[in-house]
Amino acid sequence: MVAVPPDSNNVNTKNVDNRRKNRRRSGQRITTTTFGNSSRRGMTISYLLLFVVAAVLGTIVELSSTFATTTSVTEGFQNSGKKGTFFFVDAFSSSSPISSSSLCRSLVPSSFISNRKHKRRTRRKRATILEMADDVASSNEQQQQSTATEEILSDTKEKLQSPRNKKQQLQTNSSSSNTTNTADSVTKNNNKQKKTEQHREPCNVVFTHTNADFDSLAAAVALSLLWSSSKGNDGDDTDHRLNDLPTHVVLPRGTNPIVQRFLAFHKHLLPLRGFKTILPEDVHAIGVVDAQNSARIGRGQAWLEYAKSIHIYDHHDGEQEPSQDNKKENNNNKIEKGSEDDKKSSPLLLLDRATSVNIEKVGSTTTLLVEKLRDAGIQPAPHEATLFCLGIRADTGGLVYESTTLRDAAALLWCMEQGASQAAISEFGIAKMASEAQREVLREALKHTQTKVVHGLRVSSVLVGENNNNHDNNNNNNNKNGDKNNKDKNSGGSNQGYVAGLAQVCEEIMDLTDSDVFVMGATSGRKKNKNSGNNQKGNGGSGGTKWISLIGRASARAVGVDLNYVMSRFQGGGHPKAAAAALRCASSDNESNSVEQTNDEDAVVELANSGNLSPSKALDVAVKMIENQIPKQLVASSFMTTNFVSVGTNCTIEDALNIFTKNGLKSAPIIDDSNGGKYKSSLKLSDIVKAVQAGRSGDKVKGMIRTQGVKTVLPDTDLSELERLLIHEGVGRIPVIDDEGVLLGIITRTDVLRQHHFYDDLLG
Repeated sequence: MVAVPPDSNNVNTKNVDNRRKNRRRSGQRITTTTFGNSSRRGMTISYLLLFVVAAVLGTIVELSSTFATTTSVTEGFQNSGKKGTFFFVDAFSSSSPISSSSLCRSLVPSSFISNRKHKRRTRRKRATILEMADDVASSNEQQQQSTATEEILSDTKEKLQSPRNKKQQLQTNSSSSNTTNTADSVTKNNNKQKKTEQHREPCNVVFTHTNADFDSLAAAVALSLLWSSSKGNDGDDTDHRLNDLPTHVVLPRGTNPIVQRFLAFHKHLLPLRGFKTILPEDVHAIGVVDAQNSARIGRGQAWLEYAKSIHIYDHHDGEQEPSQDNKKENNNNKIEKGSEDDKKSSPLLLLDRATSVNIEKVGSTTTLLVEKLRDAGIQPAPHEATLFCLGIRADTGGLVYESTTLRDAAALLWCMEQGASQAAISEFGIAKMASEAQREVLREALKHTQTKVVHGLRVSSVLVGENNNNHDNNNNNNNKNGDKNNKDKNSGGSNQGYVAGLAQVCEEIMDLTDSDVFVMGATSGRKKNKNSGNNQKGNGGSGGTKWISLIGRASARAVGVDLNYVMSRFQGGGHPKAAAAALRCASSDNESNSVEQTNDEDAVVELANSGNLSPSKALDVAVKMIENQIPKQLVASSFMTTNFVSVGTNCTIEDALNIFTKNGLKSAPIIDDSNGGKYKSSLKLSDIVKAVQAGRSGDKVKGMIRTQGVKTVLPDTDLSELERLLIHEGVGRIPVIDDEGVLLGIITRTDVLRQHHFYDDLLG
């Protein structure tokens, strides 16, 4: 049996023609070696005879292989992988392939074989091309044969199966598939677990609060430096692995704009990591700085149950301390895992579960950690010392806030000594309204800010992010129908998105409006869904989920105002003079009517926290709580000086000079001795000296009475009016008289200073 070799003329013709052209150009002799174009007819006939002989021999071989099985021949043909191959089958041995070229060479006499090198090269190239073509054709045929065989087998199985067999087969396949999937999932989980175990990185984590400020970030970096150092010891001896593991700082959610700008330059220098880069199972200890409420660490709440110990560092006063029983359990490092309901209902869960709590009344949390670094002898890098300075300055207002202590100043000085950059502090220490969104909010807020005087304090508020007529009408308590129309108009409209850096806007407006207390409500939320329809109800109403950010600021003059308490009622917090909160709100249509029917503060706050108040109503509730904190202003009769020295109208100038010198006075009231002690005017020491020098020592004092520019007040004049006279009128001593004009007392600058408790030596 002869297998016809594939037609290779098309493959070799171009190569032969090219070689001919090249040889003609180079002057070489042209010799044709292919069968179809040979000029030597004798050689051609000889080779043809050889092929005939090979065919005859193939026939003989086929006849002699009758004892061999057909399978062996087929397998030999398939395993050969080449077309144009002869199989010489031996009945007593396995088949062995013999190529046609080898058979021909064995039959061709040696005289026909040329020894020229170019003929050998030609044959080798030709054989290589033939083998490549054969390999491609053979692989295609094998693939087609296997595909056809599989199709035939599948069709045969389907025909032989009955419906019952088919159903059983399907069940069997389904069960086997489920078993396979289960096994695969178990295998994947095991492989994933093995990979996780191989890449375990035990570490400590320090959380800032959400929307981190400089104090929170600086305190977190300081605690990370303390735990990472072999010298560090935060005073807790229950956890001995704190210093053996690396410590990373994680920002739960966002930063304020000035901190974000600082991180753009310094992020690579700080030990910051993201949530996705740390496995909760790897967390050994958790540190929380500048926060005591678990809600303020955002996604970090889910990691609390994995921590072996929890450490809190804060300087805010006013949140509940752990109970004695809880302290005992914490000291034994026993942290119980509460239920999900407990976690949601208890805002003090973080404080209650803490292993160690470090809360001290200082101006900045960074101060607490800087003191520990200083005591441990740990020297921060210049960029770290700069960050610590920014943290202390941020929460102390550059050492001007009322909560600033001597410890804050000492910590700030130590950081400067460690190489803090004053140029960097100047660059990043002053918050600026850099974004157009902030400036737009400022312009809108200035147009709609409402101010009223409550017990002598200017209390201002504004609602931005939606139609402000709602809040204006609520404050003025008029045009109820128009107010309702405005609310209906606003509900379902698109709200302004959240704007970062509103605290800076709030402080700017407070300065521009000369307010003692300022509260801003900024609404934000998702826009209305097109597919929601008109019947969408619940929180957010037809406009989607709506939120309001309440930001409060108060000056030092706002005695008695505690913004931290007010914002903590709305699950927020901060300082007594600076605090904030965020809560979900309802649309005007879905607002609860219960708020109009109750004056109970707890009930109203519960409605607000459950999202049943509109943004304008939520702002009104917060402002009302602040107003209730403002104490009634002192009046002149409550702190005036009644033991005063006066000069009578009939007294001489020389006698008046002696009275001034004896009592060390610079000014004294003049009263009418003959008219029941009515107030006439004030006499200054400088006027008496001038009169004596002019030789008028014997003149009466009544000749020096001035009737123009005399300022007097009644006993019920409040402190704010008295301060206005001192500041704007330039009056140093204010006489207090009754309706008849009789002098009752004197208000001095010292009396006013004493009411502000500025200096301890003035008290008493």
